[in-house]
Amino acid sequence: MASQEFTFRNFTPSQAAAYSRARSSYPPSVIDYVISQHTKSGGGAGVVVDVGCGPGNATRDLAPHFDMAYGLDPGAGMVATATAESRDVKTKSGKEVLFRVCPAEEIDRVEGLEPGTVDLITAATAAHWFDMPKFWAAAAKALRPGTGTVAIWTRYISSREPRTEKEKKYQDIITRFREDFMAAHATPGNAIARGGYVDLPMPWDEGSHTASLFERDTYIREEREQSEWEQHSQEKEEKKTTLKDLEELMATMSSVNRWRAANPELAGTDKDCVKVLMSQLQAVLGGNEDEEVDIGPLWSRTAIVVMGVKRTDAAAA
Repeated sequence: MASQEFTFRNFTPSQAAAYSRARSSYPPSVIDYVISQHTKSGGGAGVVVDVGCGPGNATRDLAPHFDMAYGLDPGAGMVATATAESRDVKTKSGKEVLFRVCPAEEIDRVEGLEPGTVDLITAATAAHWFDMPKFWAAAAKALRPGTGTVAIWTRYISSREPRTEKEKKYQDIITRFREDFMAAHATPGNAIARGGYVDLPMPWDEGSHTASLFERDTYIREEREQSEWEQHSQEKEEKKTTLKDLEELMATMSSVNRWRAANPELAGTDKDCVKVLMSQLQAVLGGNEDEEVDIGPLWSRTAIVVMGVKRTDAAAA
């Protein structure tokens, strides 16, 4: 699967900053789970590299657990924003987080990172844009043989019947939004993300040259609804927000950005795809764009899936 996403890597620093504000961090229990699975299987706390880091939200959450932390992203605008927003964040050893312009498929070529020295490689809602066979090969070179871990996670809308009438109305609105606006601007990466990474290429898939470099029997897939992850966190994610907040979040979607690029005469008008969506949501949720609304129905089907696998003791690829 070759990467087909160039929207985010072309973001300006101001667009990246808006992305950072709109995209909330993951519940702390997600990071805790990743660290726990990594360390209990022998993983060290020396170096973590967060690939496809965007503005660095997950990188900042990971950094205090490791002596050194790197954030890599192919977008210069994203890296500039991540660097600016991470000045007060320190690693466990007191060092600054280092951000570099670099695609995930070249993690083994980062200056200052010797082959076989990375303890944990992470990708938070980013792996669906990678050329996964190339990523797995590069990750194998970068990781510590025998103890290094790759951890990948994402949010997605879980597949189940709506539990309430309001949830059904929300589901119908989102379905129409996808069919009327997003379908023509979706990519294979979008489909992989919507499917909860079930179809994300793994190192041992047929035709892969990296099967011997990762321990298939250490593979884990932990999927919980958002509310379940939050139950294991000391601070639960607030369920009150505004319609304006939701609009800013939707504006960060890659397919929305592609729709707007294809329809510049409609972008920002009442016929903008997000404006249409927000009008429909407002009819269900009530309130104006600056009033707090109960978005429980919107998040009630949101799941977070975490996947992990260990590097074998085999010689570096």
